[in-house]
Amino acid sequence: MLETLLEVAGMQSFVLAVDPMNPSDMGFLGGTVLGREFWRNMRNGGDSGAKAFKAHCFRGTESSLPPLPIPPRNSSSRAITPSLRGTPAKSTKADLYDAVRKALRTASGVGNAEMKWTNHERLDGYGVRIVGWPADIPATNPSSLKVSQNKTLLECLENGSLRFEKIVSIPEASPAVEISADDILAAEEAASQAVSLNDSEGVQMAEVSMARVTPETEDSLWTLNPNGDGDVGVSNDTDTENIDKDDNDDDDSLKEQPIATHPTDSEDTYWEASANASLIGDLWADLDIGVLLQTESNPSRKRPRSETSPPVDPNAQNLHPVSEAFKENELFGELEPKDTEWTCAGGFVTETQIFYIAADDGKFIILQVIHSAVGLWYPTIQFVFKLYDSKTKDVIWKSVNVTNFTTSPSGLDKRSCKADQFSITYKQNQGSDHPESYTVRANLADDLQLSFDILRPAAVPGWKVGKGPQGGFTYFGPDPKNAEGYAIHRFWPYSKATGTVIRAGKAVTYQGPSMMVQAIQGMRPNLLAAAWNFGNFQSEEHGGVSAIQMEFKTCDTHGRKGNGSGGVWVNIGSLVVGGKLAAVTAQTKWPGEQSSDEGVVSRTTHLNPVHDPDTGYNAPQQILWEWTGPSVTPNAEGTVKAKLALDVGSLEAPKGLIEKVDVLAEIPYVLKMAVNYVAGTKPYIYQWYNPATLSITGPESIATGLSSGLEVSGVVFNEASFISA
Repeated sequence: MLETLLEVAGMQSFVLAVDPMNPSDMGFLGGTVLGREFWRNMRNGGDSGAKAFKAHCFRGTESSLPPLPIPPRNSSSRAITPSLRGTPAKSTKADLYDAVRKALRTASGVGNAEMKWTNHERLDGYGVRIVGWPADIPATNPSSLKVSQNKTLLECLENGSLRFEKIVSIPEASPAVEISADDILAAEEAASQAVSLNDSEGVQMAEVSMARVTPETEDSLWTLNPNGDGDVGVSNDTDTENIDKDDNDDDDSLKEQPIATHPTDSEDTYWEASANASLIGDLWADLDIGVLLQTESNPSRKRPRSETSPPVDPNAQNLHPVSEAFKENELFGELEPKDTEWTCAGGFVTETQIFYIAADDGKFIILQVIHSAVGLWYPTIQFVFKLYDSKTKDVIWKSVNVTNFTTSPSGLDKRSCKADQFSITYKQNQGSDHPESYTVRANLADDLQLSFDILRPAAVPGWKVGKGPQGGFTYFGPDPKNAEGYAIHRFWPYSKATGTVIRAGKAVTYQGPSMMVQAIQGMRPNLLAAAWNFGNFQSEEHGGVSAIQMEFKTCDTHGRKGNGSGGVWVNIGSLVVGGKLAAVTAQTKWPGEQSSDEGVVSRTTHLNPVHDPDTGYNAPQQILWEWTGPSVTPNAEGTVKAKLALDVGSLEAPKGLIEKVDVLAEIPYVLKMAVNYVAGTKPYIYQWYNPATLSITGPESIATGLSSGLEVSGVVFNEASFISA
């Protein structure tokens, strides 16, 4: 991690760690090369300094409470739970969170451990497993359970039938030293006091001086392999499979989760934050921690311009939304071959391609490729697979950092790509009912393979807002020709998907309507938007119906009058009816102005929002999507209108909630502090999947009965992303 801080923000640092309670401990020194050499050569530093620091820490701990005990191997423990006195629902839920957390931390010895509510297998990371979870209670957050179920779990904890048991978790590796759970807690507490943030030349720099995480007992939970000059890196697999990306859905007091790191070929091995906390969906497709740490302390500051550049009016408009770049009858821009080619651009650019599949029998599937460039560094490419079962609420999720990624494989153009772990092949079949298709193949693990074919109907062309090379682009900065950043989305709004997933030797076939989006964020994601909304309705009724919207809200830095005039909503969408592209919509909502119902309407509205203590944001209880636009169907003049109202439930009784994703939940605490302070971000994503009814009207020539109105039954996947307040 310290090497990461050096690379992303130029921070030189070192860490001195000692175990004041272990007489044989000689201390540990880590960090960058310059940092370690500074300590060794500093007067009263080196070995003598480590001894002095150890003695100082010992004196400071003499009167403190002892650390949490680590139970003997294969032992079990249970928490002392509060009495069940018929407490209200919120109190019962809070008591359950607290009791489970205490039981987990006591059994594991990890003082900042958090329950993995929807994927108990992930508790292996703490060296424990959960025993006795009632079979009739789903593995999900207490917020999604009934009061009676939460009370049952509390009673099981109290009588010991539900408990955490220690497991042996020592990987077969080269000779290793180990970190004790108490040291992890000590390091965390020391780290929380050790980061001082200084503003120098507009960039936040952190001087990090952390207390030690030391090797200790045989029963420690984390095993490290020595490497280089006494430095260590966690031995773990960077590929992660879980049943819910974020299970820490309880309160704002959550601390970070231990995150796997790996040694490099350089002299220094370090704690490294995952450069890509990739998310399922297009809204915050890739959180690049390095990018966030390089954020200016005041995002409104302009980059220095050359002396020959003309002065810029500080009140000049510095947002040029695609939703206002084209006339109402020119919003439909049919995709050209170049539009869906991979650019693999450098700089602070994130590029993603996502296939959403509304499969039969209540299943929902996401296939995603993320290409993320970090300044001049070599990019990170990930393949993400997610399968959600709306009946059982089970989620299968797999994210793999791929190797040997390339575009134009085997003579194909750049609309195709491949890596060692997957391939996406674009094909053309001109003159057929499905002139374009993608074939996705992936081997993500020994027990997880998949294969899907995505076919686009001839009557549903891919689209962007506006024709030509500038179509689809929203530009940031006073001058669009020399933009500071940009955002673009291109869609296949309706297609047909068929495929197979092989998991644990069992093959299951899926089929259903789907959509594809290819998007690029051409600037740091935390500067591009403060919030996102995404809605994706699909139905096979009436020959195929689709209604999609993508919108984002700019940060305060970009708006009609420059810095301080932001908070602009930019929305784009489309409607497919009768298996034909019927309308493309786009609308801008400027702060302080009422949204117009005249002309083209493309709007997402959160209704009855309530404060969610789990995230700190106001979460909607209902969502309304509205579309109005001129028909783009050949020989079908007129206006197409649609409306979709969705009830996503309350905080206590959500409907169709897949998960609340805490984007920063699993990065190290020191780095998380830096991201929150420097970038001002605390991103959360709400994901829902529900049955829904779309009300739509339009020219009769598009679909029979459309002129008098159709009520179309289908399913909708939607996300509400909050990045900053």
